Amino acid sequence: MPIHKPCASASTLSVQRMARLLVVEDDELALDIATRWLTRHGYNNVHSAMSGAEGLEACADDPPDILILDHALPDLNGMAIAEHLCLTFRREERPWIVLFTAAADSTIARLMSTGYFDDLLRKPCVGEDYIAALAHAHAGLRERRRLAEKHAMVVHASSSGSSLHL
Repeated sequence: MPIHKPCASASTLSVQRMARLLVVEDDELALDIATRWLTRHGYNNVHSAMSGAEGLEACADDPPDILILDHALPDLNGMAIAEHLCLTFRREERPWIVLFTAAADSTIARLMSTGYFDDLLRKPCVGEDYIAALAHAHAGLRERRRLAEKHAMVVHASSSGSSLHL
């Protein structure tokens, strides 16, 4: 997996750090490390859930911008949550879903091939791993929304009979 090096201005970083993050992880230590690291590094809108059901409920109540999702949850696995979100939300409205796992490469390959996950964060993580995953998530969300706006302009132009040059 390529390393994504963040390159952002101070204003971009402050906007990124306002993003709503949800970490769903049943291992209390891993959850504590992730949420404390994110908070310590300026992400002030970090939420957590220790079960799949709790994570799914949090996503339904107030969808996060970025979802860091363990796949091996005891009650409702991460695959089921990611699938539900992908089927429930339009692509430009759903969270950026990061698979958070220590699984074997073959399991990771199977999970990533579903298309339900946008990125991968391997456990155990160090600070650079979080930085890279979040930089990639923010860039991916911006591109996803830019394409949705472009599509909406084309649809609007074609329905009104005007021509649009992109």
